[in-house]
Amino acid sequence: VFGLGLSVVASDVRADGLLAVTGATIETASDDGTIEDGIILIRDGKIAEVGTDVEVPGSAAVIRADGKTVMPGIIDPYYVVSVPSSSSGQPQRVIVFQGRIFIIGGTPAATDTSFVKVADAFQPARWEWRPAVRSGITTAHLVTRGFGQSCFGKPRVDPRSATLDSTTPRTFIAVSNEPKSLKVLRAGLKKKSESGSSDSQEKETPSGSTAGKPPESTSQPRTASGSSTSASTEISAIWDDVRSGKLPLVVNANNAAAVLYVVQEMKKKENKDVKVAFVVSGADALLTLDQLPAERTTLILAPRLETEPSTRRLVNVAKEAVELEIPVAFSLSSNQTNFRNSQDCPLFAVSQL
Repeated sequence: VFGLGLSVVASDVRADGLLAVTGATIETASDDGTIEDGIILIRDGKIAEVGTDVEVPGSAAVIRADGKTVMPGIIDPYYVVSVPSSSSGQPQRVIVFQGRIFIIGGTPAATDTSFVKVADAFQPARWEWRPAVRSGITTAHLVTRGFGQSCFGKPRVDPRSATLDSTTPRTFIAVSNEPKSLKVLRAGLKKKSESGSSDSQEKETPSGSTAGKPPESTSQPRTASGSSTSASTEISAIWDDVRSGKLPLVVNANNAAAVLYVVQEMKKKENKDVKVAFVVSGADALLTLDQLPAERTTLILAPRLETEPSTRRLVNVAKEAVELEIPVAFSLSSNQTNFRNSQDCPLFAVSQL
């Protein structure tokens, strides 16, 4: 699958759906390696042929890409989007002024642990996709803040919209050393008892308080309609996939302590199959690398060099992790400021590493 780093609009494609890109250097990411002065023939939106001797039909629209490079589309494993929130506080706003994008921050007043299903609440036609398209991102793993169920999105050629694929959603959760977020994590990882009742419905409450009630995350799940009907069954199902190791739990860890709290849960006997993809700063990852179970951990990092704590020494955290056999993925958008400032050369930071 290839992603074109070119602006291709609907008028470029003829009625027969043929489009050819010629003269480009093609990075195939396969055994074919780099193809100089190559040709890509696209039929009905899909790549039909790639090479130097591809015959271009006379009816095809042709884009001359001399001096340009065509490469596979970038997959961003953690692309944060805004969805309606029930918590107090001001949500993040995106303003476009004379073609420039400004983000006005605003975080909820408290950690929101109510369940959010991104595919239900997300409105793709309203989101500004131009930065993703311009950076070569052709598939993004869409999440929001808090706790919920993610989905995948593909920015369309029209940068004001996207298509969503929610057939294989992941569970994501923001974890800090705040008890509220940790309770959601621990409740979700508890297995159902043999009697059929769910241990995850029990709150960790002090003596004398009301126990046996669902935690906030399962008592008031949020969907597009705001209804909680049947949502608890859906929540239970996605945690089942996490506990069995079928799908990873995506954890946005706010600090190194949060990483260690999650690792502590992973090391419990009943959680031996749980796999976690940590979205974490490089500095916090560096402090916890020796504690991570390599065979069940993936790190999602911003592509940048980090400064070793209490020193001025620069460290390539991704390299350190790979040497410990911990898989690493890069998210171009995890640092929104750097992401929007590097539109002209989005992979420069990756090349530095």
